[in-house]
Amino acid sequence: MLTLDVKSRPSAEKALQHPWLAKMSNVEVNDTLTKEALVHLTHFHKNNTLKSATFSFIGSHLISREEKEQLAKVFKTLDKNGDGRLSREEV
Repeated sequence: MLTLDVKSRPSAEKALQHPWLAKMSNVEVNDTLTKEALVHLTHFHKNNTLKSATFSFIGSHLISREEKEQLAKVFKTLDKNGDGRLSREEV
């Protein structure tokens, strides 16, 4: 279900038939803890997005246009799969 390629990813119907999901669907879940965890994940995502935007803004104002262009070329060279992010493997 976490496969990036849509064609390789199982459908929702097929995923729901998987033995692990069938087994886990019988597990009792604490609603309060679940909601709290989702709130924490939302805040974590927002904080990381803001931090990333802040670093990008600061970085873009500390270097010249030529340096930006050079860094963009280096980044594109390292970004083998072209997803706009550098994985540990790519670095």
